[in-house]
Amino acid sequence: MLTAEPLSGTVGPYAQVPLTFICRTKKYEKKGGFTDSVQRNKPTSNQESRANSATDKIEEKFHVKDEDEATLAIVSFNNLQHDDLKVQMMARAVYPDVKISKQQLQFGECATNERKDFALTVTNKNEDLPLDFTFSKVASFKAVPSKGKLMPGTEHTINISFEPKSLGLVCQEMTLEILGGVYKIPLKLLGHCNKVGQRSKGIRGPMARPQDFEP
Repeated sequence: MLTAEPLSGTVGPYAQVPLTFICRTKKYEKKGGFTDSVQRNKPTSNQESRANSATDKIEEKFHVKDEDEATLAIVSFNNLQHDDLKVQMMARAVYPDVKISKQQLQFGECATNERKDFALTVTNKNEDLPLDFTFSKVASFKAVPSKGKLMPGTEHTINISFEPKSLGLVCQEMTLEILGGVYKIPLKLLGHCNKVGQRSKGIRGPMARPQDFEP
């Protein structure tokens, strides 16, 4: 997980060579709904003896454990009597802990040329790690803002709108991508368009926006 670049090279007389120390973490792959590094808090033996009691309900808690890494980089010199240089590297791999208020949004009935909105709450529960996010583009639905940054320990409201262009049932899957798509959260969007709404009169001239010219 911790490395340096370049691993070898030549330093000329009175010259400098930059060394880059890099931390590369791996993605946690989910298996059966939980990550492969999930730990379960199992009940103690006393709790197990009371497991059949109707009044004693035991909940298993699942959490992802942060990974601490440490290594020692040694810079050695060939054909030169010089002590090795030692650089200690430490890093903590933190799982992006994101919570969304709903994963299935039902907008109900909406006419064409009209719009229905849903306020989606996205929370970055990690206290140290800011997270870049992006919502994928799908027909008839739109997320505003569609991208941005979730600051540590903060809650953000994203407006998901349903704007049908044709009659019928509309079912789409929008994806919330975290850290450039490394982690993806699917959102199921459902809506129904049963009538043609009145088209608003578009703005023309120098005050018009690109969307005012959409068919």
